[in-house]
Formats: sequence, C-alpha cells, structure tokens
Amino acid sequence: MNLGPIGDGKWQPYPPAQVDALIKLSRDIVARYSIPPTRVVGHSDIAPQRKIDPGPLFPWRALYDAGVGAWPDDATVAAHLAGRDSKAPADVRALQEKLKHYGYDVATDGVLDDKTRRVFSAFQMHFRPSDYAGNADAQSDAIVQVLLDKYFPTEEVPTMGDYFLPLRAIHVTCAGLSIAGFVLRWIWMLTDSHLLATRPAKILPHIIDTLLLASAITLVAIIGFSANAGWLGAKIAGLVVYIVLGTLALKRAAQRARAVFGVLAIVVFAFIASVARTARALR
Repeated sequence: MNLGPIGDGKWQPYPPAQVDALIKLSRDIVARYSIPPTRVVGHSDIAPQRKIDPGPLFPWRALYDAGVGAWPDDATVAAHLAGRDSKAPADVRALQEKLKHYGYDVATDGVLDDKTRRVFSAFQMHFRPSDYAGNADAQSDAIVQVLLDKYFPTEEVPTMGDYFLPLRAIHVTCAGLSIAGFVLRWIWMLTDSHLLATRPAKILPHIIDTLLLASAITLVAIIGFSANAGWLGAKIAGLVVYIVLGTLALKRAAQRARAVFGVLAIVVFAFIASVARTARALR
C-alpha cells in the first residue's frame, strides 16, 4: 500500500475507506500467519536506502489500535525522556545499536552519515511522523527503547561498548607480552643464545602480535577514528617505527648496531604506551 508525494512534493493522506480496507485485510493476514507486531513493517523500514514509502501519513497508530503492528506507549516514552528536550542530541552509536537490535539494517559505527540518517528517518516516519529529519535525538532514543522493552522484554540489547573493557584488557596484556618478548629475544640475540632459534621463540611473537593488532583494530571500531584521530594517528605512526626498529634490532642490522636499534625500539614502545595511557578515550 503506497501513496507517495505527488505534484508539489507533499505527502497525500490515505482515504478512510482505504485505511478501513487495509485494517481488515491486515488483521486477517496477521491472524492467519501468526505475524508478530514487530514484523508488520513498511517498505522504508526494510529498505531505507532506496525507499521512502509508505511515508509519514501512513496510519500506523490506527493499525496498532486495531490490533496490527507495534507502537510505543506515549506515557512510557515520556517517562524515559525524564524531562529532557525531545530534540536534545542522543548518542548516535547507541541509537544505531538499538535500532539494529529492533531489526533495522544500520551500521553501528557511531557516524551520522547519509545512510544512517535515512535509517533514522525511516524509523521516525513509522513511529514519530511529526519529525522525520533523521537526527539522533532524545525522543527517538526513548521511543526505540520503549519498543525494545515492550516487545523484547527478556532480551538485553548488546552493544559494542560492552566489549570495550575486556578487549582493552586483552590489548594491554598482548602489548606487555609483545615488548617483554622483544626484549628477551633481543638479549638472546646480543648474547648469541641458542634459545632464539627455538620453536616457541619463533611462533609465539607472531601469535601475540596478531592478537595485539586485531584487538587494536576492534577498539578503534568501537571508539571511532575520526573523534580520536590525533592520538590514534600518533600511536599508529609510533607502531610503524617500533616495528621497523624491532626488525633491525633482531635481524636486519649489523651486530653492533642491533644494540642501538633495540634501545630505540624500547623507547618508541614507551612512547606508544604513554600515548594510549593518557588518551581520554581509553581512560
């Protein structure tokens, strides 16, 4: 069912007779196939990147009152707002994650780009048609939270932020193991120890460094790069220098120069650790 903007671009109201027919048909289909309320959706809910119908004038509330589809309880939404301005900014990533849990196809990167705005707008056209500008605002956040509490009462909404602390612990542990392993192998190299040629000494550093890199990439995905570009850029640059110096210290440089490169690698690693430790995002 669709009645999109025509002529001057304004949305057209749905005739009462058409709405009545839709309600009767929808109630029959929902009952016949046991369709849950959250699965009664519009074209724009399913494909927000390419569809805008059925539009903000579609009678979702009338359908809900007739027993078809989902709708948030107004009093509960007001309680969730707790006196906040309905247009007050909301956390983009948190809103993305809640909408994704509800069923919308949306990224959870915390970036309010055009694609995310189209998803927010589709949700707002469905549940708050008075304002569907696609902004991340307090009322939209309250509405989706009420919907989740109402229709998914036994489920907790998982967020990427839930994994931040354990991932940071893994990252810090791997960083400590990485520098400790480097120093140990560097000493073995300087003393011509046979331990440097053992299988664990060759394999473990690669495993640790892979976990270190993977956890770092995931942490960046959680906190976002653009908002932390300064210190993340410094840390990445330091990491590149550390790898180069570490390679020279263990393999590439002349025997006498390896001692110098080893010391420099340790100094650079200390710089990387200092940047990460003092960065606001990781406090």
